[in-house]
Amino acid sequence: MSIDRTNWSFGSHHYNILTVGIVLEGVAIPILGVDAQEEKKGNSNSDERMRFIEEMLKIFPSAEIRCLCGDRELIGQVWLRYLLLEPLLAFCLRIRATDKIEYNGKKYNLDNFLGG
Repeated sequence: MSIDRTNWSFGSHHYNILTVGIVLEGVAIPILGVDAQEEKKGNSNSDERMRFIEEMLKIFPSAEIRCLCGDRELIGQVWLRYLLLEPLLAFCLRIRATDKIEYNGKKYNLDNFLGG
């Protein structure tokens, strides 16, 4: 399953759509979406994403989600904590090589930590 956000305009209306899709052979087929604050441009916030996932789990209570995949814009400590504590969701998020991680009390750029 994928989670993504897109932002575009049609006339005077701005669309900021957060969506989840089923991934089949590398193609995501949207199954649910929400206009995440019409006037807002940019990334969705953690609260919006958490409410959206909760709603999706209510609509599809028996869904077997192998992994929720998201892009680099879907970051944040609150969001990651939510994903780590949600027992129904394994997840995989793309992150930047320059993102920082903490290991043994020290902060590293991810690319340095992984030997990149």
